[in-house]
Amino acid sequence: MARFGVIGAGAIGSTIACRLAAAGEEVVLFARGPRRASVERDGLRVRIGDAVQAARPTVVESGAALACDTLFLAVKADALPALIPAIAAASHGATSIVPLCNGLPWWYRQTGDVPAGTIEAVDPGGRLAAAIDPAHIVGAVLFLRAALAADGTVESQGGERMVLGAVVGGDEAATRIAAALEGAGIACPVAPSIRQVLWSKIALNLATNPLSAVSRATLAQMCDDAHLLGIVRAILGESLALAALDGQAPRESVDDLVAVTRCAGPFLTSMAQDAIAGRPLELAAIAQAVLDLADDHGHPMPVARTVAAMAAWLHPPRAA
Repeated sequence: MARFGVIGAGAIGSTIACRLAAAGEEVVLFARGPRRASVERDGLRVRIGDAVQAARPTVVESGAALACDTLFLAVKADALPALIPAIAAASHGATSIVPLCNGLPWWYRQTGDVPAGTIEAVDPGGRLAAAIDPAHIVGAVLFLRAALAADGTVESQGGERMVLGAVVGGDEAATRIAAALEGAGIACPVAPSIRQVLWSKIALNLATNPLSAVSRATLAQMCDDAHLLGIVRAILGESLALAALDGQAPRESVDDLVAVTRCAGPFLTSMAQDAIAGRPLELAAIAQAVLDLADDHGHPMPVARTVAAMAAWLHPPRAA
């Protein structure tokens, strides 16, 4: 039986680990601190409405030497460089690496044909690009609305979906992983161009996350308020124009992405949740990496830049 590993035991990692373990897959959850102790004691629980799914995967300390065949990276993008040793310890020579991070991923420019440039905002000094062979990366675009409750239960709004696709080469690994996720109840199509699919999520994240940190509005409120909706639409338009300039225009229009946002309902984005809790914001991957790419193309993106700057000013990084 293939072994699935999940680094990160927040809402996303816990959901993936719980679904796969409950479906009978061998799952190792790499976690730290109180969350590790909580999962060891109580197991994992994911609730949608009145339905609760529970599972007890193997739980070990992040960094433990326990190699997996597929390794999901369910942490924020800015945490990844420090986790390179833990990723290596949880991998073998043929491990498929599936990053589940928001924003523009470090592997975006890695095509395998020529030496790739780094995306400094998410991979300072190119450490991730040097450490992880892009041929082993399965790109993922995750659509999952969930949050951890005080008792450790994941509160999910359902409709869990992931799109997979090879970063370099063929889709054999993506197809294998997708089959396991489908068997665990997570819709998981395989896309011929994962970068193109990625841009719809990049646009949604950039249009809603920094704005939510500034306004504390839910996704439904952003769509219901004319002023906020105007900002969302402007940033979506700027983002889709950038995707086209980069040769990766997604199929969705601004209207399509607004409809996706509206369907999400009264949900606070992850960045709004972080802002309310006083945690650092994921602006490097969600905003700065995209704006740096825009600079490369001479694409101004004034509305996105303004809202991101406001979010950064209101919620400055903590001093080291």
